Amino acid sequence: MKRVSYLILSAFYRLYLSAGRRLSTPGLFLAVLLAVFALAGSDTRRTAAFQAFSFLFFLLAFSICFSIFFRGRFSISRRMGRTAVVGEPFPYDIVVENGSGRRAKGLLVRERYAAPAPSRESFFSAPSPRGGSFLSRRLGFYSFYALAAAGLGFRQKPEPVPELAPGASAAVRSSLVPVRRGRLRLSSISVLRPDPLGLAYGARHVEAPADVLVLPKTYPVKSLPLAGRRRHQAGGVALAGSVGDSQEFCGLRDYRPGDPLRHIHWRSFAKTGKPVVKEFCEEFFVRHALVLDTFGGDRSPALFEEAVSVAASFARAGVSGESLLDLMFVGTEAFRFTFGRGLGAAEQALSVLACVSPCRERPFSDLRSTVMAALPVLSGVLLVLLSWDDERRSFCRALAAKGVPILVLVVTPDSQENAPEESTPYRVVRIPVGQARQALASL
Repeated sequence: MKRVSYLILSAFYRLYLSAGRRLSTPGLFLAVLLAVFALAGSDTRRTAAFQAFSFLFFLLAFSICFSIFFRGRFSISRRMGRTAVVGEPFPYDIVVENGSGRRAKGLLVRERYAAPAPSRESFFSAPSPRGGSFLSRRLGFYSFYALAAAGLGFRQKPEPVPELAPGASAAVRSSLVPVRRGRLRLSSISVLRPDPLGLAYGARHVEAPADVLVLPKTYPVKSLPLAGRRRHQAGGVALAGSVGDSQEFCGLRDYRPGDPLRHIHWRSFAKTGKPVVKEFCEEFFVRHALVLDTFGGDRSPALFEEAVSVAASFARAGVSGESLLDLMFVGTEAFRFTFGRGLGAAEQALSVLACVSPCRERPFSDLRSTVMAALPVLSGVLLVLLSWDDERRSFCRALAAKGVPILVLVVTPDSQENAPEESTPYRVVRIPVGQARQALASL
């Protein structure tokens, strides 16, 4: 039954995309009315319904036929930034140049969204959301709608273009709203001309490929709510994010037998005529870990996206000052990125989180071993978890047994389920999906 449902939903989705590219909002509304009156007017004895169908059909047919004859040559370019944020308007300029020999007026521009229907595999493997009727869940309507909405990538309305003389150009201020994080690939821009009734568009598509990195949504967070003392960092900041053996430079001293030759300060040697070496001292500073649970996120995309937003909020707040932040998660392998103190800015941390996806092939123990291996240099650990089961409880108890301050944030489907136990030696905070802003503000 679900196989037949997929074929029907895919056909209607392609029809909707085709109509959305050619019809304006009033045109789409008129098309829906036309379908309703087509059912009611099939009986020609119902004169009113048949007449309404005939009138609406004539209006829509006239608009579509008029739009077919739109001709023109245009050159398109964009002036835009490199990053956007999920759910927030992303303003940029579209430069339109009229390459035809006649004046162009009454035109609109918008991005052409190339959104194929969800694949058969993703539809069959998508979890059935709660709510709705039994039939809609059985047919997979809500699952298909969620996959299709994510595939669109952004929302945008057409923007008017000033009147253009032959060879003239104009910059149009446009804005799109990304609906998912990650790499947003823009392929082309449509130049539209509405028909006199404003129901249909004549369109000319101009190739203009561009990429925008969509960062995850973040919430206001003052700072990492973790205590913790400074820890010794072997090798200093140079070893915090790369391989090497340099430490904090303290000063110069005379050479002693056995000092490494690479520590010789050659400028001083040239001035004094005797060997002088650089002296280093050990470094101590605060270093926190931000651990993101990526296991099981494919079963609840909304839950996983909320967890990514929570982690991004702390990443943006924690990459500042004199401390270091280690971002840890598991994807195709166990990842550990270090930010702060010249090793990366908050935007770089958000760029990493923009491309995080749920882990399907590796066990949770990979994340546990990654964090435990880094524990000797960590001042505190903040965990963003997707559930609160025995495996995750055991992991948190093992961290607490090492004497490192930890804070556990458990993202839950709603405020009633998966309530964490309160009798723990560390703080556990439940964050229901959709209420992260309020929960983080109360920390």
